[in-house]
Amino acid sequence: MKILFLSESTASTGGTKQLLLLGAELAARGHSLAVACRPSSILNGAAARGGMRVFNLNFRSDADIASGARLAALCRRERFDILQTFHPRAHAAALMAKYFGAPGKLVVRRGVIFPIPGNPFSRFKYASARISCLVAVNDTVRDEFLKAGVEPARTAVIPPGIDQERWRGAAEGRRALPWAPPFRIAVVGHYSHFKGHDLLIKAAPAVLKEFPGTQFVMIGRGAAELKAMADAAGLSGSVSALGPRDDVPALMAGLHIVAAPSRQEGIPNALIEAQASGVPVVGAEVGGIPAVIEHGRTGLLFPKDDAGALAAALLSLLRDPGLAARLSAAGPPNVSGKFSIKAAAERFERVYRAALEAA
Repeated sequence: MKILFLSESTASTGGTKQLLLLGAELAARGHSLAVACRPSSILNGAAARGGMRVFNLNFRSDADIASGARLAALCRRERFDILQTFHPRAHAAALMAKYFGAPGKLVVRRGVIFPIPGNPFSRFKYASARISCLVAVNDTVRDEFLKAGVEPARTAVIPPGIDQERWRGAAEGRRALPWAPPFRIAVVGHYSHFKGHDLLIKAAPAVLKEFPGTQFVMIGRGAAELKAMADAAGLSGSVSALGPRDDVPALMAGLHIVAAPSRQEGIPNALIEAQASGVPVVGAEVGGIPAVIEHGRTGLLFPKDDAGALAAALLSLLRDPGLAARLSAAGPPNVSGKFSIKAAAERFERVYRAALEAA
């Protein structure tokens, strides 16, 4: 199949990472992959290095008619079998392109659990019959499609996948990490209110009271904001804000816990990657996190937006080396069974074939 992926994101996000991983896996399975993205996007170089053709389109807004028209012309020239979008502006442009006569079947992937607005434009954007399939990363996202008027038969649920080989070294390295102070607890993800970094900072004093010297590590964009938050809480010596890093697998090998204190979440790649690395995980009971964590077996869950409950979950794990060992051992097989990129690619192939076979 000849497949075009589309995204307006300029930064490294869960969606762009999934685009690149899925594209590489589909290419390895014999498909022809191309990417349409903004000129300033991180995808330009990354997709090209992965052997994908790159086409530049700006995708400025949902009403960017010019990009929709240019995309339609590109599709008529290249004759893609599948157009798959990963972010909302690209979704709008691809839908416009279909109305401008672009060939190929349109597949829309949505990885966030924000409610779809109930206005007529949003309902049209999701329920249009020009979309062959809407793919949700979890059942909560699929429910939003149904609320927007999408027929159940035009939806699918495909969780994100990771390349488990990339994290195998971290899992091997962690076997030598003693479950003893000083502990290192991390949040892996770019700073935003929805990611709940502030909840971990609020939970930190209770952890430090019992385990002095514990370090709380923040990996991702927003280091300046996180440092200011830690300083305001009097925790400057206990919080390390590392900013974006390319060596996350190496960092995982030195972590005792990865936390996801999110207030909203599709499915957090960071938790899946931590499990693949054998790092015990703690997550808020919100969105798609319970799809990754089975409480007490593959991680620990705590109630949303509750810093006290987060502190209690962290402390229960820090106090119990046996529980830590069980969660660590359960992580890699959980990822293999549910979240491998090979499994995701196979599921997308089924979606593509069904779209192409439909009238």
